[in-house]
Amino acid sequence: MSAIAPLAMSQTKDELVNHLNLHPETYALMAKEAEAAYKWLTKGETHLKKNCKRKPPYDWNDIAEKSKDEAIIRIAQGGNEYTSYYWNLATPTPDCPNWIARWFLYHKFRYRDGRNKGKSERNKEKKKNEAIRLDSSLAGSSSPEATSVQPEASGSTGQAQYVTTPVYEQQAFYDPVRDL
Repeated sequence: MSAIAPLAMSQTKDELVNHLNLHPETYALMAKEAEAAYKWLTKGETHLKKNCKRKPPYDWNDIAEKSKDEAIIRIAQGGNEYTSYYWNLATPTPDCPNWIARWFLYHKFRYRDGRNKGKSERNKEKKKNEAIRLDSSLAGSSSPEATSVQPEASGSTGQAQYVTTPVYEQQAFYDPVRDL
C-alpha cells in the first residue's frame, strides 16, 4: 500500500475527497469515526490545555496536543473494513501520527466551534442595512426601476386596484455571489 501526499487541514472536503478518491459513503463512515473521537476529547476537561478557560463547545486550539495525537491514533487504528484502507494511506511523521485522521478531527472541531454561526446573522444584518440604504436612496423617487406595480384585490367592486410597491419590499431572491 502506498502513502499519499498530505493535504493541509484547511483544504476543503471536496479537495480531500478528490485527493483520496473517496466514495461519499466511505467519507460518511470516516466522519462518524472522527465524531467518536471528537466526543471523547470534548466530554470533559481532561483533554484541555492547562490554561484553557473556555466553556463548551471547545475550539481545536483548546485541546492538548498529546490528546489530539491520541485521538488521531484511535481513529486511524479503529477503522472498519471500509475505512481502514484510507486511514492507512497516511504515513506517520514526527509531527502527526495520521494526517487524514487529523484532517477529519480538525473539521469536526471547525464546524462546531461557532465560526459559522455568525455568518447567517451577518447576512441578516447586511440585508437589513441594504434595505435601509435603498429606502433612503429611493425616498421621493418615482423612477420605474424603484417601484413595481401589482394588482390588489378590491373589496366589493370586483375590479382590481393597482398599488405601487417599492422594489426593496418585494421578496428577495437568493444570489450565490452576494449572499455568501
